[in-house]
Amino acid sequence: MRPSILKSLNPEIIIEMIEMAYRFEEWDKMLDAAGILYSYAQCVYEERQYHKAKKLPVPLLGTARPLVYYFGFSHLMQGIAFQKQEKYGEARETIYRYAELGWMEDLGLEGLAIAEEFRGLARANLIWWRFCPEKQNFWRSIPGSCRIIQRSCCQVSV
Repeated sequence: MRPSILKSLNPEIIIEMIEMAYRFEEWDKMLDAAGILYSYAQCVYEERQYHKAKKLPVPLLGTARPLVYYFGFSHLMQGIAFQKQEKYGEARETIYRYAELGWMEDLGLEGLAIAEEFRGLARANLIWWRFCPEKQNFWRSIPGSCRIIQRSCCQVSV
């Protein structure tokens, strides 16, 4: 998607699309929407970095949440969709993507708190993964815990 189109999107609407796809168990649509959210966050972040590097005024973000939230949420939801599709390797890879969001510059206190919340979710998922004897059947082996983690993921409210 072109940067001009991506920057014009409202990330909160994309989040609603992801949540709706989750409720209707439309995993491919959930992956698509999460990919769009990630592309949005990446595009906006790169534009802001470019302006900083050129010593130009950095455009105001104007979103309901800090940019780090959109990065973390997109990866988290991709992981859940992959898990539901039984693509466990891809699901695990997404954990590492939202585990460390501290690489972003200018997070501020709110952004740091959000990054820490995603790090906590990643730790919980990695602990379950590490102690599961049959890693390829990770999500099936702990269905109750999975549901708890998934529900908390869909209601990340920082």
